[in-house]
Amino acid sequence: MHRLINRMTSYKSVAMRKGNLYKKILIIILIITCFPAALIGLSFYFIGTEQIENELMQTHRSQLEKDRERIEEQLAHIELTASQWALNPQFDEKLKDIDFYKQFLVTQELYKSLSIIKGSSTLIDQVYLYVDGQRLLVSEDEGIIQLTEENNHIYHTLLQDNRSILWTKAAIRKAGTSLSLVHALPRFGALIITLNESKFNDMVSELTVDKKGSSFIIKENGEWVTTGMDGVQAPSDQAVFLGNEVLKRSTEADSFILKWNKEDYSVSYGKFSRANSTWIYITATPVSQLIAPVLLMSRMILVVSGVGIATAIFLSWFGSVRLYSPIHHLVNMFRETGSGKHGGEADEFSFIKNQWQQLIHESHYLQFRIEEQSSMLREGFLLQLVQGHLYSFTEKELRDRMIDFGWNVDEKCFSIMVVQLVGFFNSPGNFLEKDRQLITFAAANIIEELACSKLDAPAVINFQDLTIGLMVAFPAEKHWRQFKSELFKLADEITATLNALLKLNVIISIGKSTDLIGEIPNVLQEVRQTLPFRTLEENNQVLDMDEFLPPMTNASYYPFQLEKEIHSAVRRGDGEEAGRLIGQFFEDMRDHRTTEFALLQSALYLLGSILQTIIQIGFNPHHLYKGENLFEQLVKKREQDEIHVWFNDKVLAPFAKEYSETQDSQLKSFVKSAIDTIDTCYMNDISLEVCADQLGIHPVRLSKGFKQIVGTTFIDFLTKVRIDKSKELLRSTDWKIHDIAKQVGYNPSYFNKIFRKHEGMTASEYRSLCKGEH
Repeated sequence: MHRLINRMTSYKSVAMRKGNLYKKILIIILIITCFPAALIGLSFYFIGTEQIENELMQTHRSQLEKDRERIEEQLAHIELTASQWALNPQFDEKLKDIDFYKQFLVTQELYKSLSIIKGSSTLIDQVYLYVDGQRLLVSEDEGIIQLTEENNHIYHTLLQDNRSILWTKAAIRKAGTSLSLVHALPRFGALIITLNESKFNDMVSELTVDKKGSSFIIKENGEWVTTGMDGVQAPSDQAVFLGNEVLKRSTEADSFILKWNKEDYSVSYGKFSRANSTWIYITATPVSQLIAPVLLMSRMILVVSGVGIATAIFLSWFGSVRLYSPIHHLVNMFRETGSGKHGGEADEFSFIKNQWQQLIHESHYLQFRIEEQSSMLREGFLLQLVQGHLYSFTEKELRDRMIDFGWNVDEKCFSIMVVQLVGFFNSPGNFLEKDRQLITFAAANIIEELACSKLDAPAVINFQDLTIGLMVAFPAEKHWRQFKSELFKLADEITATLNALLKLNVIISIGKSTDLIGEIPNVLQEVRQTLPFRTLEENNQVLDMDEFLPPMTNASYYPFQLEKEIHSAVRRGDGEEAGRLIGQFFEDMRDHRTTEFALLQSALYLLGSILQTIIQIGFNPHHLYKGENLFEQLVKKREQDEIHVWFNDKVLAPFAKEYSETQDSQLKSFVKSAIDTIDTCYMNDISLEVCADQLGIHPVRLSKGFKQIVGTTFIDFLTKVRIDKSKELLRSTDWKIHDIAKQVGYNPSYFNKIFRKHEGMTASEYRSLCKGEH
């Protein structure tokens, strides 16, 4: 409190001493702050409110129209899809008499077609093929369904309609009373597409923005298509009222205000044609909900404008005092230091200008003197730093010194590149011993020019012994490997240039990165220690400290357990799982701080072991990969992600495709053999396990393959074959039912039970029915 009083007293004394300047500042600030606030507030209130309300209503109507068009497009797309598939030769009249159980290849193709139709739209819940003569429903999810007479009557009635395509809410299988599209197939059945009631209602309900409102679709004759709410079949009183009002209107689309239960509603509707009938979409939203933001905004504008003007007046007074205070403080500072004297200036700004010009003049003179010596000081400091003579300085002191010498070291990491010239004595230039320093100086200038064109403020160090150091800096947020790739490109350019100009060979060693300036001498020492380990057979070389001297604690690390899991996935033919494990393999290597060199060696070893596993399970890598040299391709990869993608695309993908094609072909052959066994040995005691044992396949795999290819289970198929054979014997022979049961492989008592279950009558009743027909 005392501090606030002192500050206010200070502001008052300043205003009293400098009344004229203070008044000018105050008046200007008042005009700048208050006038725009008042103008904007009035403009918003008288003009903006009405405009915003109109824009909200227009935006709402536009959104409603877009949603209606989206529903119409979805339904039209489903109708078009049904029409196109109805013309497909696959759905011709031959399906009328086909045996879907025996001709399982045709059935399998039907499943695929029905699945494609189902996947053509997210609104489709199920797709059925109804075969009238056989009383069958064919579904990709449910297989072949034998209909009872009562159920068959529902589907048969749909075909009596003269229209080839119609929308209906008749109970279709599991769809209940959801909307269904029926497309008649000439002379034998229909293609039935049922919509997902929940998704369709979600689309319709998007036409309203409030729970008090409603959205629904009716037909022109008053029949309801959907109430827009899941599980609600009967329309609400509000929906019935709105529907009757809209049906009285003759226009194709319109928007109007209608009162319901003492509240105004914005009602919009539009008509569109669907399968020889006209549908009407209707949506109603409370008007109060639409304009609520505008009402609140108009009231808030008045309040905010008043508060804003009052605040602007206070801030204007406060700001003028604050603006003048620094000026007053600056003038006093010049006077107290004795550097400034009154020279008849008109005001404080003229006085400050004169003093500032004098300081600039003195600064330029000092800067000129410093730049004369800065080059030598900079070079001397850098040489002392890399040689370790500044070990007593703290990290902060070193950074401050480098900033003083013009280096930008904030949020930077550092590294050292050492360039050594070799072949000096047998060079075609016939250099003398005394030319060492001259050649080193020339090379240093060339390197500095190349580095400055590629890097940000590099520092060249001339060691005067055919060795040149290059200290580089890069942003801390930049990945070291990415920056190191730029250093490799620079190293290649330096090598080519020095070879061409000086006719000398070049050995370049790139050190590790560090974020501490005090570690630079250690980095330089490590870099120079790698130079004697160059390969003598090569003239020019680039050595990388990260690969040349890896940490001994991680040198032998290899994730053997993950390798075993990868081999297991490859043996199963699971390319996706193998790819995921390979990614985990490389992540594990990276987590153990493995170098790129070690990572590549591990990848090469992993590639070899995967190829060995592929050979062991019976595939020829040379044929599988079309004779490509995978090891040569892998050696050229450097980044972890690039290697991972390469494994997935070049190694696993071709293998997984070949494995899948081989397994599918074998499975079809096994299922066909099982069907042949059933057709010839149905009268014997035959089971899934017996067939699987004869084929040399696991029963579970045979069972899944049977369901996938034939569309039914093994036991259901066997039962159908036996029942068909028994029906044939009942029609063509006078054998006793007891003998017929044994002939088809059943116990007599169980035969009567299973026959009644499948045919809806006993064997004796079936025989009597057949004889009565003759």
